[in-house]
Amino acid sequence: MVHAQHEDGRIIGIEGSVVDVRLFGGMPRIGDVLEAGDEAPAIIEVAAILGPERVRGLVLNPHRPLAAGMAVRNRDRPLEFPVGAGTFGRMLNMFGEPIDDGGALDDVTWRAIRQPPVPLSKRRTGEEVFLTGIKAIDLLAPVERGGKAGLFGARVSVRRC
Repeated sequence: MVHAQHEDGRIIGIEGSVVDVRLFGGMPRIGDVLEAGDEAPAIIEVAAILGPERVRGLVLNPHRPLAAGMAVRNRDRPLEFPVGAGTFGRMLNMFGEPIDDGGALDDVTWRAIRQPPVPLSKRRTGEEVFLTGIKAIDLLAPVERGGKAGLFGARVSVRRC
């Protein structure tokens, strides 16, 4: 006998990558993860609380098909990403999943992507440059050690005709 996935709510509106969800039970917090669909679910990050049973979220993987009335599951946790020595030299997608054919991640801790800022009194300032080993970044857009930087890229596949 096949059991249906647990259902916490339903999609009631879709506009592009923004969805409105009516929930049946407990309300998520802003930043929490909702999932819609069974195989390779759409990941929705709660962006706003619209009312006692309604939230609005942003679909983080919009290539997944969604429809009004689709079941939604509340994961009761924020979006998380792996940190630690096991991530060094690895390529990860925005959900922290390896995309470099290097196998599973070892020696990592999963942490919420939204963290309180480090107090000014605890921040180290200096002019030391963090060398990434990527010549284009180190030359054209150097990163200050202790600072923050984000790198975005796409996986490109080439087809030969």
